[in-house]
Amino acid sequence: MWQIIHRKPELNIARTKCDGGDENLHRAVSIYLNSVTMAETICTAFDITCLFALQPLVLTKKPLGPIDQASLAAEDRSLAAFVLRCYDRIRHELARRPSFIDASQVLDTDQVMISGI
Repeated sequence: MWQIIHRKPELNIARTKCDGGDENLHRAVSIYLNSVTMAETICTAFDITCLFALQPLVLTKKPLGPIDQASLAAEDRSLAAFVLRCYDRIRHELARRPSFIDASQVLDTDQVMISGI
């Protein structure tokens, strides 16, 4: 009788340092933008309306509450900075596309009106 043994590979992301360099930033943003372009192309081909929302994160929330601050304190600061840089670049690159909605601030305490919906 055969027995299949399956082991999950051990991966501890918390121990992996973020490479927040410009080259990695460019690569990450390019992958995101290429995905948006591919989805827009498919939607256009099938006459589907596309909407892309830049989702809110705890990192993008202002002001941070005590629970938010505690959860971020345990994270790698370089990773948080990298994600914020990605968001800034993506926001800038997609700002003029009619299919793009910047919803990253909807968790803020101030009311934010999202136009285009």
